[in-house]
Parts: sequence; C-alpha cells; structure tokens
Amino acid sequence: MQKNSFKRYIICTLLISSMYFSIPVLSNTTSSVNDTIDTSYSSLTNIQKQLRVIVKNSYVNKLNDVSNSNNKKQLDIYSSQLTKIKSDLFTISITNNPEANKAKLQSLLTISSYLSYIVEKTNDYLSTADPSDQYETLDAISIANSLVRQISSYITP
Repeated sequence: MQKNSFKRYIICTLLISSMYFSIPVLSNTTSSVNDTIDTSYSSLTNIQKQLRVIVKNSYVNKLNDVSNSNNKKQLDIYSSQLTKIKSDLFTISITNNPEANKAKLQSLLTISSYLSYIVEKTNDYLSTADPSDQYETLDAISIANSLVRQISSYITP
C-alpha cells in the first residue's frame, strides 16, 4: 500500500511540474504568433503603399514613353516578399493558435492574395500597349486596392 501512494505522489508531482513549466512555452507561442501577425500586417501595409507608387510611376512612365524596367524589378521583389508572408501566415493558420487570431490571420491571408493580384495586374499593365486593356487593368487594380483598404480597416495591429 505504501508503494502505491508513493507512485501517485511521484506521478502527481511530475504532472504538476510539467504543467507549470509548459505555461511559459504556451505564452511564448502566443506572443510569437501575435508578433508575426503584427509584423505581417505592417509589411502588407507597406507593400500596398509601395505598389500604389509603382502603379503611379508606371502610368507616368507610359505616358512619357519611359522604360518601366525598374518598376518590373520592384514588382518581382514585392512578389517574393508577398510569397514569404503568405507562407508564414499559412503556417501559423494551420498550427494551434488562439481563436482570436483566426480572423486576423484569415484577413491577412486575404490581403496578401489581393496584393499578389495587384502585382499580377501591374505586370499585365506594363506589358500591354492597348489603351482599353490598360484602362481595364488600372480599374481592376483600383478595385483591389479598395478591397485591401476595407479589409485592413477591420484589423487592429
């Protein structure tokens, strides 16, 4: 009977200590997820601003018959940044994270998808010479930017 009580004591002690030491790990994970969400939000907001500048510069360059090769290079850079951000957000979304972050993660994934769409449409704009196609492309970019702004307004970093 004495051995059984001792085993229970040891098992309870181990369970309590493991729970005690796992709490900081869980809080660090939550903190890490929140940091990634905040960093992603900030990066996506910055990328959106930069894409708007690229579209404006591309429009002016086309009117002035100036090369857009620098704008194309910048689009490639932002496209790779978006791919990395999407990957990070997707990784977080499939892991166990607090319920409160799921809406933010989904919103950020949606924003990153729209920004990727804007990059694609800007590339289309740069490669087309037909004014009607250019207008349609700029209109699609404008609508996507509007959607990104609306979705961003629901996220508080």
